[in-house]
Amino acid sequence: MRRLVLYSSPECHLCEVAKRKLERVRRIIPFHLDEVDVRGDAALQARYGTRIPVVAIDGRERLVSKITEFGLLKALAT
Repeated sequence: MRRLVLYSSPECHLCEVAKRKLERVRRIIPFHLDEVDVRGDAALQARYGTRIPVVAIDGRERLVSKITEFGLLKALAT
């Protein structure tokens, strides 16, 4: 099963939208999802800053900022 990580922050509206889209796509293509709050790690905060939400698939960053269902499906297919 594919492993996705959503790098986000609780104050991020786009992150909430991305989570809903991830859940809709997960109904079609099952995957394991972890959510990481970048505020809890200075290195992650420096790396992602205002780029969140970021979705990594199997350890590789695939989607940044504007997450779409189509983009998720396409990234999961490759």
